[in-house]
Order: sequence, then C-alpha cells, then structure tokens
Amino acid sequence: MGTREQIIRATAELLAASETGDVSTREICERAGIQAPTLYRQFGDKDRLIATVVDEAFSRHLDPKRVPAADANPVQVVRDDWDSHTAWALEHPVFYRLIFSPFVSGSRAAADAHAFLQRDLERAAAVGLLTVSASVAAQMILSANVGTCLMIINRGAEFDDPSLSGRLRDAIHAQVFGDSVFTAPTGANAARTAADTEARLAAVASTLAALLHDDSPAAEDTAPALFATPTDTDDPATRPARTGSITAAGTGTGKILSANERALLLDWLERLSSAAPASKSA
Repeated sequence: MGTREQIIRATAELLAASETGDVSTREICERAGIQAPTLYRQFGDKDRLIATVVDEAFSRHLDPKRVPAADANPVQVVRDDWDSHTAWALEHPVFYRLIFSPFVSGSRAAADAHAFLQRDLERAAAVGLLTVSASVAAQMILSANVGTCLMIINRGAEFDDPSLSGRLRDAIHAQVFGDSVFTAPTGANAARTAADTEARLAAVASTLAALLHDDSPAAEDTAPALFATPTDTDDPATRPARTGSITAAGTGTGKILSANERALLLDWLERLSSAAPASKSA
C-alpha cells in the first residue's frame, strides 16, 4: 500500500470512529505512521485530505450507477436509489455530513450522484413518465433526499419515524412522476386498493385530529359537537346532557365528548394518521 493510500485509510478509520468528524492531523499521522510534512505534501492540508476521503467513500457507493442497466424500469431505479442513498447516509453519518456540509463545495461524488439521477430521469422523460423536466425533477428529488438524511442524522430524536424517508420519497415521486405511474402490477389490484384506503384513512384521521387539537371558534364551527371543554368530566351522569344537545350543533353548545374521551380519540387518530402506508410498486 502506497503512502497516499495509507493516509486515506487511516483518516477514514478515524472519521468512522468519530462522532463529530473532528480528527486531528496528529492522530492521522500517528495512525498512518507518517510525519506531518508527508501529509501536507500529499494533500496540501487536513481539510483537503478529509474532503478526499469522504468523496472517495461516497464515490465507491456510486460505482454501480456508472453503467446504467439498459432494460431497467427508470422509475424503479430512481426509487431504489433514494432508498440506497438514505441507507448509506445512515450507515456513514460523519462522512455524509461532511459531503453535504454547507461549508464544503466541489464534491465530485455529490456531483456524480446528481448527474446519475438526472440521467435516469431523462430516461423516464423519454417514455413520458415525468410531469416536470428531468433537471427540475433531479433538483427536487436530490434536495429532498439529502434534507431527509441530514435531519434524521442531525436531529434523530425528533425525526425518529422509521417510515419518514419512504413517506417523503413517495410524496416527491408522486409530484415528479404523477400518481398514474404507481399502478399495481397485474393481479395485485386488491393490494393497491388496500394501500389507497390506508392513505385515505390516514388523511381523514389527520384532519380530524387537527380539528380536535384546535380550540378556536372557527374549529368549533367546523365540528362543534365534538368539542368538550377542559372542565368536562367523564361522569356518566353528564352524558345525556352532552349527547342530548347534539341538535344544537352549529350553536357552539353541543358537546358529545368529555375531555377524557377526546384525549383517547386523539390518541387513536394520531396513531391512524401516523401508520406507515403500504409500499407502492412502480
């Protein structure tokens, strides 16, 4: 192994073991068994060395993309690439942060990823599968994919839904490909119908949950009979009064749900609206 490869390997090992990507020149030199002047002679400075290391790692991930499969479904290729991009990012969080850092520019591998995506989208456009130009579609997809990965990596405690990447992928792809592309294969219409039903159920549940969360007068006008005041109890004796006033819906006086019932319903609705939808086949 040559000196350059030794330095790259040592730096990659240190970066992979670091939580922040902050490794020192001294650590790199000790791991590689070299003196600092050798590092500077090979790479100029530490920043250029680290940029080279992460760029080469991402470039190796992209190697299978360099020769496209002529008979592959371009839509499925783009969808699979989103998933593999996300998987690589989550497996190499320090490298990924450095590649797509706002303070780093000129990554050859990042440029390649964009070019390969646009190439596959141009194949989709050639057979009438895009609703926007290939260049716009590539910008939309890559920015959404990178943003998703960075939010999961940097703010994992808040962005901890395991279905988040797939949901965003489907949302963006529906915009650039159109819903008509995601048609179930022959013989799987029932599965497709089930997926559509789940999606509609999640949307309705999300809407109703938002209404129940909203205590404004406008929300009460939308669904007046569903709202109970925080002082309501779950005393069965009060139920006839609440349910009996349903005819007053629209006047602001009809209250079907107690505070406890409302909390329970909210829990159910939020679970329904957050349930991962069935995957769509391209």
